[in-house]
Amino acid sequence: MSPDKNNWDDVLSLVEQVQQYLTQLEPIMGPRINKDKAIVFIWIGLNDMGQYRKLNGKDFLETAERVNTPIFTEAIQPMYEKGFKNFVLFNLQPLDQSPSNQERKGKVESPSPTPEKIKDVNKMLDGLKKEYNKKLKDAKIELYDVNSLLTKMTKNPAKYGFTNTKGPDQQFRTQAFNPDSSTNLELLRSYYWWDKVHLTSRVHQYIAEDVRSFIATKWGTKVWEKPALTEDKAVTGSKFYRA
Repeated sequence: MSPDKNNWDDVLSLVEQVQQYLTQLEPIMGPRINKDKAIVFIWIGLNDMGQYRKLNGKDFLETAERVNTPIFTEAIQPMYEKGFKNFVLFNLQPLDQSPSNQERKGKVESPSPTPEKIKDVNKMLDGLKKEYNKKLKDAKIELYDVNSLLTKMTKNPAKYGFTNTKGPDQQFRTQAFNPDSSTNLELLRSYYWWDKVHLTSRVHQYIAEDVRSFIATKWGTKVWEKPALTEDKAVTGSKFYRA
């Protein structure tokens, strides 16, 4: 398996998603997009990293290098060649704080990745960003530090209105996706984690608000309206709140 192809039938890798856009949607949508002003957002493929490591048994840093390099060579560069000039790449979030990793503490299997390895991966991404900003002369590639934001939130979730930090049980998650059942929205909003590895979409709302400020600072442009963090968007079938 190559780092640019997932082995899950229902999950496309980042590179596969980009190729799908370029071959199927770009001919239709491309001429309608102002590519000088459009911004392409990329959040590195954790599915890609996890699946590649699982099948190849590689070290986390080696896996990161095998997955991160194609982000630039097979995602950003092909999009650039189609006329896109602006890119935002999210760095690696604090995966060491996930419930899945926290459960490993004190056991035979140590947490992976460690905070130190996450820092190394983010240094790698920053280096690649600088390299491709030089290589693609009229492109602007920025690295958004989602790691710092989520680190602050995981250290003090109550400050952001989260009182449940382990994630809902399977019964609650199943009910939340059932359009025929009601969902306790107050309880739903209290969760920081949706499961052992995924954040809830309420956390993503905070990320979106921070990204909005980031874009305004880096590009000096007004972007979408501030998300309503307390507004109820659904009463049943609450997919809105899922990570």
